[in-house]
Amino acid sequence: MAGGLSDRIGRRKPLYIAGLLTLTGAWGLVILVPALPVPLLIGLLLLAGLASGSMVVGFAFIKESVPLRLGGTASGLVNMGTMTGPMILQPAVGMILDWTWQGKLVDGIKVYGFDAFRLGFSLMLAWAVVSSVLIFFTKETAKDGPKMRCKMFRLFVVRPLAFFLPGSACSGKCPAALPRGSCCRRLTQRRRR
Repeated sequence: MAGGLSDRIGRRKPLYIAGLLTLTGAWGLVILVPALPVPLLIGLLLLAGLASGSMVVGFAFIKESVPLRLGGTASGLVNMGTMTGPMILQPAVGMILDWTWQGKLVDGIKVYGFDAFRLGFSLMLAWAVVSSVLIFFTKETAKDGPKMRCKMFRLFVVRPLAFFLPGSACSGKCPAALPRGSCCRRLTQRRRR
């Protein structure tokens, strides 16, 4: 969702910031507020999961920040960073849980209290806060928003329609419903010249 919306509005940074702040706020409420009602807890966790989807904008963000020849390398580094967080945080949360364990066992399984989970998951909250702060220091990369939208429209709508349905949609005539300045209208006007 975030990637498509980012392409549609032609900007990356606002969606990235909105996703990070929503994620941070949802995690903050889950971790810092004890005894949340179960429906609210479920809603906040779903919201945090949905907001974390904004991380896909990072791939376009980094690819547009480097020269074209380094795009694949940069995307690989983003992907590596995406895996580094869980690789570090999961064992760290487990170590904090073990460190704060009160010695309670049920059927041979360690039982942790709410405060232990709060402290352990606060690492994820800290990670989200650091990410939220750092994103403000980046520059917007989608400089050609309208031009990019037009290119995407042509690539994923105009060409397939022209190939599969010759004479329809944008292969010769634009549907009347499209606005005057739309990509389809500009494309067909160029063909007529």
